[in-house]
Amino acid sequence: MTIITIDIESDYSHDPAVIERVCSKVTPPANYKSEDAIEKWWREKGNDQKVEAQRKTALEPLYGSIKMIGYQFNDGEPEVLTGAEKDILERFFSIMNALHKTDADGLPYVPTIVGHNVKAFDLTFIRKRAIVLGVKMPNWMGCYYTRYSTDVFDTQIEWSGQFVYGAAGYVKLDDLAFALLGETKNGDGAASLDMTDSECAEYCKEDCRLTYEIFQKMTGAK
Repeated sequence: MTIITIDIESDYSHDPAVIERVCSKVTPPANYKSEDAIEKWWREKGNDQKVEAQRKTALEPLYGSIKMIGYQFNDGEPEVLTGAEKDILERFFSIMNALHKTDADGLPYVPTIVGHNVKAFDLTFIRKRAIVLGVKMPNWMGCYYTRYSTDVFDTQIEWSGQFVYGAAGYVKLDDLAFALLGETKNGDGAASLDMTDSECAEYCKEDCRLTYEIFQKMTGAK
């Protein structure tokens, strides 16, 4: 079995038009009625709320972008794809194509993707950003986007039994790493937005390594 563990790091939009759009939707709470209360809210919280609205685009593939994709073959060393987003996607799909083979009977052999919350976030973000940017995804990769795909091992779903991100029972990678491996992550997704490229790359690699070791522990291989 060929296993590729993946992890993406996304970035919020830096496009002025997108920033203007999301910030235009920032408004005071509905229960603020008086002009004085509204003015005070804008003065004390308005700018912070606009900054937060921009940062939240990192979770929305319509506006955010892929900053890097980390990947690891079996128990090898993690690698990271960086650069222009379109180039990252094209190189990632090229890597996946090289792993796709057919057997003696011409039947497809599909590598298993391992990741944490990989179904609801990483794979979904990759597919949607490819659509936005017009990057053709290999047709055979569609097998990963079915809800019950046996070609994806999502450590979040396998542990919590939940498919939808944010549902009751969601478990963080950091908590799994602590309980199963005695290790902790060196940051979180929100913090990665403020990391340098080199710091973020190391963070992404570490997530790949931890996720693969958790996968081994959960499947009894370790």
